[in-house]
Amino acid sequence: MNKLRLYTILSLLFCSCSDTSEDLSGGFFYRDEGGDIKEILNHNAGNMEIYGKVVDYAWNDSIILVKQEPSIADHKAFIAFYLRDDTVKYSTDSAGIAKSMHDADSILHNDLRYRKIFARKVNYWIILHNRAVVPGPLSYTEYLSQRQALHIPQTLNLQE
Repeated sequence: MNKLRLYTILSLLFCSCSDTSEDLSGGFFYRDEGGDIKEILNHNAGNMEIYGKVVDYAWNDSIILVKQEPSIADHKAFIAFYLRDDTVKYSTDSAGIAKSMHDADSILHNDLRYRKIFARKVNYWIILHNRAVVPGPLSYTEYLSQRQALHIPQTLNLQE
């Protein structure tokens, strides 16, 4: 099964009938499939993406601010999906899917970046289109400090 077909199947499993999306800036877009699947994704492969649950975002032509309540289930499903790109290691049957879900769970519990994402109930992210590094996940205090250091306009705000 190719990646697009698997993604479509996965999306159908998690989506509701009221899917919405909004194009943002820098190739990014917001997607709401209902439940916890509210994400900031990118049309360009290999760019930073912020999985569910995005509870607020604000953007202009060069910056996207994101407030996230991280969802373990959403992260696990997408990590498993990307792991299955390795068709040698993961078969396309139910055993391969189960193995990818098991490995995704292990990654979530052992990778320092994911442990940082799930260390708080709420994370903040700052996507700067002209930089390769995305500050985040940030605590609220770190977010305010980064806003000031990066001179982010006061007109660009997230709900507290």
